[in-house]
Amino acid sequence: MKRLVLVAAMLGVCLSAIGAPALIPIPAIPIPSFPLQNPGPAFIGSTAVAQPVGSFTVPQNPFMAPNGKSNIHNDAYMTDAYAWAGPLGKNIGVNSTWFGLEECASITFDSQGRIVALCGSLDGAKLRVLHPTTLATLSIFPCRRAWCGRGRRR
Repeated sequence: MKRLVLVAAMLGVCLSAIGAPALIPIPAIPIPSFPLQNPGPAFIGSTAVAQPVGSFTVPQNPFMAPNGKSNIHNDAYMTDAYAWAGPLGKNIGVNSTWFGLEECASITFDSQGRIVALCGSLDGAKLRVLHPTTLATLSIFPCRRAWCGRGRRR
């Protein structure tokens, strides 16, 4: 089974390198830890109690996804404030996926709850659609200058 996952991941990397969309989901490969890195204790302390704070209602931009799911800073006003709770230390865990030298800094969600990430690397930018639970890559769309907001060359 591990060999099948590795072959599927390598196939996905090769297809993404030539700009082909993912034909099958590409399984997530966890971000590797450095061998000498001290991961620290699994958990220190106790479960936290939620302490919500109030805020003004942020107007919804009609051209963007719902607030909280629309862009790197949460909403059109760039508040970085979310209406749902963060982790409280109960049954916590970490999931990750590694794309080599790609950095996926701008992350949002589509109408079906899938993660949509704008990723950049030495060979340019691409959009990745990821499964929200497994982080498997469902599709890859290579960006061209005019498609991903860099503008036109003059």
